[in-house]
Amino acid sequence: MTSLTRFSNPKIEERSIDSAKLEELIDLQSKILGATVTSTNYKNLLKQVCLFAEKLVPNAVASIMLLNQQKNQMFVLMAPNIPQDAINDLNGLSVG
Repeated sequence: MTSLTRFSNPKIEERSIDSAKLEELIDLQSKILGATVTSTNYKNLLKQVCLFAEKLVPNAVASIMLLNQQKNQMFVLMAPNIPQDAINDLNGLSVG
């Protein structure tokens, strides 16, 4: 079984978004859409999506994981700022 001691379930706070953050979010959405249209390398696009998400939330890291339905496990496809040992811990997580 995979150890998740390094990953905690942080308390989620409900916060309102100010106009500057809203503008930043809209700008990032536009960049993601633009990258989707112009990118021929899907891994580069997924990396950009992770980096955009990390930019929105201070001190956060993002990953994109795929589900292996036969094994009912998830595996990291992209995680540009997560250390390899943490990726190894994430790989093989069971769903449910």
